[in-house]
Amino acid sequence: MTNVWAKMNRWLSVFSGALLALVMMIIVIDVIARIAFDSPIVGVSDIVTVMIPIFLFLPMAYTELLDEHIRVELVASILSKKWNAVLDVLACLCGVFVIGVYAWQGWIYAWSSWSMGEYYPGLIRIPVYPAKLAIALGCSLFCLQLLVNVFKGIRGIFTARDAGGGSAPE
Repeated sequence: MTNVWAKMNRWLSVFSGALLALVMMIIVIDVIARIAFDSPIVGVSDIVTVMIPIFLFLPMAYTELLDEHIRVELVASILSKKWNAVLDVLACLCGVFVIGVYAWQGWIYAWSSWSMGEYYPGLIRIPVYPAKLAIALGCSLFCLQLLVNVFKGIRGIFTARDAGGGSAPE
């Protein structure tokens, strides 16, 4: 099951990266058209605005799976492995709460956007629901990965055997 989870999240990250590359190409072509022909492509800023949440939110779970999110290790560097595991569990629990609320509300907004046929107010008609769906899906997957990390962290608290790791006593 963990292999399927990792592959799915990796695929979403690759898809997000490809989408980001596409957005960059659209912007470059728009800039060239604007400078060379004094004729920008209509709706580029609208397209980019709707696509940004898709390539930002979908890879969050995979980044968490790889433990690559930014963290401040000032305090962690002086604590033992056991106390680092405790801090990780607390951080993940906070993340589950916050990201869980985002996911919950994201699904509500995505459904609302889908059911009313919401479009971005711009020069061309671009549906908003794919971006809102990506936010809801990305936050849901991120929340699930945080829950997995909570259980891994709890196991790490009880199995941590270290020689002190830092200068703080246990």
